Amino acid sequence: MNSELDGKVYLSVAPETRYGTVLQALEAAEKKLVSILRTAATAVNHLVPQRTGEDSTSIAFSTSSTEFLQLIKEVHGELADQLHLVSDYRAYGRSAYSAEKDMEITQEKVRLISEQLKSLSNYLDENLKIEDSHLPNSL
Repeated sequence: MNSELDGKVYLSVAPETRYGTVLQALEAAEKKLVSILRTAATAVNHLVPQRTGEDSTSIAFSTSSTEFLQLIKEVHGELADQLHLVSDYRAYGRSAYSAEKDMEITQEKVRLISEQLKSLSNYLDENLKIEDSHLPNSL
């Protein structure tokens, strides 16, 4: 029931499998994204003018900003490592989408060929009538 409350999708994949490893890496990246947002909020809070310790506010903002940029770099690296999954996409074996798309493309090809055949038939009908009218009656 916990999955309904926090909005996350929990997949039961064994950690030793390739996809389990990928999911663990993506989950780690997700946790770092939460940390990034918290760090950004902290950095913005340091921008709020305070009456005392303005020098320490500047140092705290600089520290938070550096941490924020480091976390962004780490998440970027983790997501870049998983990018091949997007570029190496294969349709799910039981999905009918590719078969439907193939059928759609085939129907379009049949329609185009049918139009070409009708056009060719009309052309031949017109030209054969013209040629037939020029032929002398030899009977």
